Amino acid sequence: RLQWLWLERVAHLLQSTPEHLLQSGLIDDVDLLEQWRTEPRHAAALIRSCWMPDHYQASAATSTASLGTAGAGKQ
Repeated sequence: RLQWLWLERVAHLLQSTPEHLLQSGLIDDVDLLEQWRTEPRHAAALIRSCWMPDHYQASAATSTASLGTAGAGKQ
């Protein structure tokens, strides 16, 4: 349950869905087991920097900056 909530937060930061992240391989079962305790914005930033197209990074960076502070302390 907590892993799914984490995945939903990461997906929201990436303007995506949990299903898309899993189906596309951007996040896998191992990531869910190992990373769900990390701050979702850090996971989203890593995914964005490694796997997302440049034009998507620019638009998502704005939403990450605004959402990153709103979700601080929530895990």
